[in-house]
Amino acid sequence: LWAQCIDCGMNQTEFCNEEPFWSQPIQEAAEERCEISCAPVAECAVDDDCEGETNDCVVQADGLWAQCIDCGMNQTDFSSECVNWSKDIQDAAEARCEMSCAPPAQCATDDDCEGNLECAVQENGLWAQCVPCDEETFTSECVYWSDDIIVAAEAKCEQTCNKTAAV
Repeated sequence: LWAQCIDCGMNQTEFCNEEPFWSQPIQEAAEERCEISCAPVAECAVDDDCEGETNDCVVQADGLWAQCIDCGMNQTDFSSECVNWSKDIQDAAEARCEMSCAPPAQCATDDDCEGNLECAVQENGLWAQCVPCDEETFTSECVYWSDDIIVAAEAKCEQTCNKTAAV
């Protein structure tokens, strides 16, 4: 058994800054005794708590956090914003907003690529990037690409990437 003196006269910010240094039983007892909670307060509980027509209340799977997210934004903006969210909120927002947190693709067509680069699009459509199709550059660079992009680039460039030979 352990007891500890806690200053219940602290404001919530001061109290919550100190709390991580206490054991879990002391934290729980102090919050109850001082009537101060350090649990994060969710931004919303329902969509009506969010301002704006396209803002939705997105609740992470464990129910411990919710925040307003604009599901009306375009995919590019969504991808830029979501990197600032926790993984749990990212997952919930992707499902709720029906968008992906993956970064926007580098290209959609060969015209989006500079010089002699060509646009290789993964079969699942979730990523595309400009790749060099000249044999020497393709061979030296392909070893650093994801497996899905290698498959797309091999088809696009009509070449084979030999990861083991080039490394």
